Amino acid sequence: MTGIACCALFLPSAVHADVSLSTFDSTGWGNGMTGLTGTYADWTSATITQNATSLTVVSTQFGGGWMIPTSPTFINGVAGGENTLRLTIDIQPGNAANGINVVLFSGAGANAGFSFNLTGLSGTQVLTKNLLIPNFFNAGSLATWNPSQIGTEMHIQGNFANNNALNISFADLSTVTTVPEPTTLALAGLGGMAMLTLFRRRSSK
Repeated sequence: MTGIACCALFLPSAVHADVSLSTFDSTGWGNGMTGLTGTYADWTSATITQNATSLTVVSTQFGGGWMIPTSPTFINGVAGGENTLRLTIDIQPGNAANGINVVLFSGAGANAGFSFNLTGLSGTQVLTKNLLIPNFFNAGSLATWNPSQIGTEMHIQGNFANNNALNISFADLSTVTTVPEPTTLALAGLGGMAMLTLFRRRSSK
């Protein structure tokens, strides 16, 4: 009975909500942000297409763009206990870029950057990063990063070397909750039972 109780501790919660930050279409963020507000570097001359379901960027060198909502309203990215940033993109034929960045601005004064590696990928991809521990900061630090206050500004950037061509459609950016897979949970439960058995054997000596 003790071993069963030990395993039960690893069971995840049954309900997890997603928080949409951007669908990259004409509806933008839920706070009035639609499309790119501006661009910089090579993206000023890139081919950028806004359509009903995504935003497609075709460029030949490093660049980026930003979105600023017309009616700034903070989005609580961790309202339901979310711990992961999920980006859905479609990597088009001819893309040679090996990475992209998403930079989220927090009301607490931090611009947190998340780097997604595209090496060897093609077609539709769902990429994830740890929402609570960004890869870099353009301003602020981990101490001032507050994912419960997202929404004053967002940047998307091509992150690549050697002037590789970028051809990507951005489809969705959300915060989600990830939990261990059932296999991981089972292994953790077996590990807990093994440790308990070892402890009992040592205690009986």
